[in-house]
Formats: sequence, C-alpha cells, structure tokens
Amino acid sequence: MCVLDIGQDVGALVVHAVPGLLGAVIEIRPVERDGGPSPVHAEVRRRGEDGAPAAVICAVEGEYELWIDGCGPERRIRIRGGSVTNERVQPVTPG
Repeated sequence: MCVLDIGQDVGALVVHAVPGLLGAVIEIRPVERDGGPSPVHAEVRRRGEDGAPAAVICAVEGEYELWIDGCGPERRIRIRGGSVTNERVQPVTPG
C-alpha cells in the first residue's frame, strides 16, 4: 500500500513498468531549473495486490523530464497539483 500526500500544488506520478525494470531508478528532473523544484527519484518495486512493477513519486506541480537509471530524458511529463499522473515505460535501449 502507498499513501500519497497530494493536494493544492503537489501531485503524484505513478510510473508503470515492465518486470525487467524492477530495481531501476526512475528520476524526474524539472524542465525549469532556475529556482524550481529539486529532482526526485524512486525505485521500481512490486506494488499493489497483483505485484505489478511501478515507481511512485510525489512532486510539486510542473513540467519534468523522466529519466530511467540515469538515461534520458525518456520524455517530458506534467505533474498537476492534487492529481495523479500515470505513465508507462519500457527499458531504455542504449543508442
């Protein structure tokens, strides 16, 4: 079980992953770095009754870059205060 403390300008990101990403570190870095929020990270773990792999992050409302194990940015995401953003990710293929 995971309890999220969200509301007003704080939202959450749930990153749904494939089993191959268990133990990977998901990091979000703010796009606007001047005086904005700090980067935040979480490990992909088995969550919920079905044990599905996911990482859960609470963060201040804003636009972020999503990184997987230091590789990225994978994509940009937006976190909105008082709500939960869901994203799905696959392992990063080195280029």
